[in-house]
Order: sequence, then C-alpha cells, then structure tokens
Amino acid sequence: MSSEGLVSCDTFIVMRDSTVSGETIFGKNSDRPKGEIQEVVFIPSKKNESKTLKCTYIIVEQVPATYAVFLSKPEWMWGAEMGANEFGVVIGNEAVWNRLSESSHDLVPRLLGMDLLRLGLERSKTAREGLEVITGLLEKYGQGGQCSNIIHDFSYHNSFLIADFQEAWILETADKLWAAEHVETGYRNISNCMSITTKIDRCHPDLKSRAKSEGWWDGVSEFNWSDVIGNTSGDLENPGSRFSCGRELLKERCEGSKFNVKNMMEVLRDEASGINRPSGDFPTAGSQVSILAENSGIADIHWFTATLCPTR
Repeated sequence: MSSEGLVSCDTFIVMRDSTVSGETIFGKNSDRPKGEIQEVVFIPSKKNESKTLKCTYIIVEQVPATYAVFLSKPEWMWGAEMGANEFGVVIGNEAVWNRLSESSHDLVPRLLGMDLLRLGLERSKTAREGLEVITGLLEKYGQGGQCSNIIHDFSYHNSFLIADFQEAWILETADKLWAAEHVETGYRNISNCMSITTKIDRCHPDLKSRAKSEGWWDGVSEFNWSDVIGNTSGDLENPGSRFSCGRELLKERCEGSKFNVKNMMEVLRDEASGINRPSGDFPTAGSQVSILAENSGIADIHWFTATLCPTR
C-alpha cells in the first residue's frame, strides 16, 4: 500500500522559550486503521536477565536494564505510536514514503517504526540518547514488516520527534538511511512527509556518498534531504497540507511566548486541518499531550485519551 490517498498522524513540540510557563510541551495524534484497538499501558523499569528481546517480528539484543514507560500502542504489536519514560523523554512517530520505499522490501519482517520508538524510550535518559538508540538499531536491523493487522500489504518508513525538556530532535528515515535536525527553541511539527531540508545536524555516515553514487544528488549543490530522499517538497510548500496547517496552528498560538497546554489540546482537536479525524478509514485512535519540566521525572505531566477522537 502506498501513501496515495492516505491521511495519518501528526506530532508537535513547543520548546520552553515559547511557552507561558517555561516548560516544554509535546503533543501527538495517532491515526490508525479503523477498528484497531489502541491501548495505554505502563511498563515498569526492570533488570533484564535475558540477553535477547522479541519485538513485534524479530529478535534483537536486550540491554541489562530498561526504564519505566507509558505507551499508547496498537494492542497487537510490541511497539508503540507514542509515549514517555521516567526521565522525561517523549517520542512520537509518523509514516513516511520516499524514493527507497518499495513494498516487496518493506514488508520483510524487521523492526517496525513503533518498535524503534519503544526501544528508544526504554533505553534513553535524554532525547539525544533516544536518537542514538533508534539510529543505531535502524542501521543494524533495518525497518520493515506489516504495519497493520487489518490492512493487507501495509508498510512504511518512519519519522520521529524525540524530545525532553532541553531539546528535541526530528529524525527522518529512508530504509536504513537517516537525517536529523536539532531543535532547541521555538516550535516544530512533523506529519506524513519528509520535513528536513538543508538543516541537517546529524545523519547516516554514508548518506551523501550514497546519494551521489546513485545520482540523486550532484555533490555540488547544497544537500536538501526532502528533495533528495523524500521528493515531498510540495507538502512543505502547500498551505493546505496537514504539515503546513499544523505549523501555522503552532505559530498562531506561540505568538508572544504564551503557548500553554490547552493550546496543544486545541491543535490536536482541529478538524479543519485534518489533524483530528473523528471518522473515516484512518480515524484518530489516540492522543498524547505532555508537559516536560526542568526536573525531569518529577513534575512531568502526561495526558492520554485512551480513546478515539480528542474532541471527546
């Protein structure tokens, strides 16, 4: 299944310099196939005796200890759409398609993007560590497998918004390739398109050499991830796209650094933009809003809807 006609998922972050209370605020809507159950679960921290871990489809190496997490997850898979951990790290992911998307390859069982998200939360104390956990596992195991137990031949690559109180990282992937953008101030959102352009703060070590050897990039002009890998610049420029609408909703509410948690809930409830989908084949199955305080793990607050449609 391709991205044509598909509407799904948005994630948002507003950094502490743009909020009225000086805290960082995260929000995400998870749009999933109609009829899928999304549950909210708490998994405590634990010491792990086993050296291996079974994710949704494949086995990976386990770490000696994992951290406590709250997850909003499709009940049939090991991974999660969004969540938070005991150290104040939050992650949301989105489906993306790009020049390396190819069904016969992407449907081979590997790590789902949702598995990578949960692994990032269980194994990181900061957003930067979360980025390193996810990219390390992506490079080693790759991503792939059926992304639904309802829709046949449904697979995709992933983008992530990884944040803590201090900073956020936008991570966008194409097979095992990836690029990341560092966010320390202001606001940022991701949707179902490649949104990183020329501000690439970290990337796969072979990204540019691969792009040049494949003829995707001339090696001379400034490297633009979205143009070279994503071919989705239209979504970034189209004022009617969900990415553009989400960015505008944040911009309006961040004026004067007065953004608050109710504003994030307003953004997630917005139906005109398509960010909130109360019905259809891909309804909004769950939502998360988090306040990340400076004393991570102590004053953080997380809201989960645990039900369809944040308007309710």
